[in-house]
Amino acid sequence: MKNVARRGRPGELLENVHLRENASGLGYVSGHAAVVFGLTTVLAPSMPAAWRPIALGTAGLVGVARVYAGAHLPLDVFGGTGFGLLLGTVARWTLGLGGEGLPPAT
Repeated sequence: MKNVARRGRPGELLENVHLRENASGLGYVSGHAAVVFGLTTVLAPSMPAAWRPIALGTAGLVGVARVYAGAHLPLDVFGGTGFGLLLGTVARWTLGLGGEGLPPAT
């Protein structure tokens, strides 16, 4: 996905950006956001209902942290979020899980 958009990171695109992390390579989409939202999409339906907001909040916090670190622009995180949700949904369909979630742990 990054090779399709080929957009740099905030430090390359904007002036006076405070970088808290020395990230390199292309910025769009955020791989961290894609992975955490993909995993959340696959696993959250099998969690107890009370834990689901915690999983979603943690995933959102990862995206906020990437912007705070200066590694990504907000659009990079939104793109990664969408990509992760898409891939997580496809993974659930591929595994035949639909909306019922993973089997409970024994």
